[in-house]
Amino acid sequence: MGLLSAGAKTIGARPRYPSAVDPQRWQRVCDLFEAARELRGAAREAVLASAPEVRADVEELLEHHEAERGALSTDEMASDIGKQIGPYRIDALLGEGGMAHVYRAEGPDGPVALKRLRPELCREAVVVERFRREAEIGRGIRHANVVRTLDLIGADTLVLEYVAGRTLAQRIEGSGPVGEDECRHVAREILRALVAIHDAGAVHRDLKPSNVMLTLGGGVRLMDLGIALPLEDLLRLSRTGQFVGTVRYAAPEQLTGAKAPPDPRTDLYALGLLIYELAAGRHPIPDGGMVSIMRAHLDEDPEPLGSVNPEVTPFLATLTHALLAKEPAGRPASAAAVLAILEQGEDAAWWREQQLSHPGP
Repeated sequence: MGLLSAGAKTIGARPRYPSAVDPQRWQRVCDLFEAARELRGAAREAVLASAPEVRADVEELLEHHEAERGALSTDEMASDIGKQIGPYRIDALLGEGGMAHVYRAEGPDGPVALKRLRPELCREAVVVERFRREAEIGRGIRHANVVRTLDLIGADTLVLEYVAGRTLAQRIEGSGPVGEDECRHVAREILRALVAIHDAGAVHRDLKPSNVMLTLGGGVRLMDLGIALPLEDLLRLSRTGQFVGTVRYAAPEQLTGAKAPPDPRTDLYALGLLIYELAAGRHPIPDGGMVSIMRAHLDEDPEPLGSVNPEVTPFLATLTHALLAKEPAGRPASAAAVLAILEQGEDAAWWREQQLSHPGP
């Protein structure tokens, strides 16, 4: 008997439990469904291949979920264009994710971006609370390198600063290694954003290329605080063993439950992954199933960046691997400290210490 005929439902943030299915098997199916539903192509195949014993069930739920969501999305997008939301009139779709659509809209003071929660998710208390928290954290951060949160209209529409440009994911797709000057520039600008977020008492927890905007004028803006959390909430959440984020860009402590709660150094690990990906032209962790990706984060050191791209300077390669330390205590102490190192470059005291403690041949 298939899961759908057993009573499983997929509309909402998580499939609903069908009583006729073994609870442990259902938990495994849900975990794989959550990991795979926003992936496509080889990335989704890798997740599905990691659990052949429940693959057919997960594929059945994914097919049903996408059929329902596709029908809803078509109607939503068609009906929202031209709609008036408060003082804003929607005129274009900018993007679509598993949680929300993002639109361009015109307002009294010019264009804004409207992030609208999917209607079927408005019934999910956890999702609505996450959306409210994103607004609360965002409104408390005012920095040139962070996309500004302007307002929350009702419970389902977040008003954001409109930024013209493209994401870092679009920039690096199929581009090969990025020059070191650009790597250092992007890293410095992201660090400025992280300093502001950490100074506000929060941790981003989902730093990845698709959450970094490159503006038309060459600026860098960090966006999507949807899973950012205040530090006191992180300490509580870590005790539940719950993971929220993107596994490919997760720090080891995000994957180990209560062993070590995430802190600002969690974002530094993700930055190390980004710098490596920019400089090497590929992610430091090879494509594979979710289990192999998690194992690599926890136990395996990436190939030395200088070996992958010999044109990378020893300074940048050493700093990148310092950010990728498995234990938070092995990474630099803060985003502000890393920013100072990058601004000073090879003149930084940190680099002189590295050369003394690890002299070359």
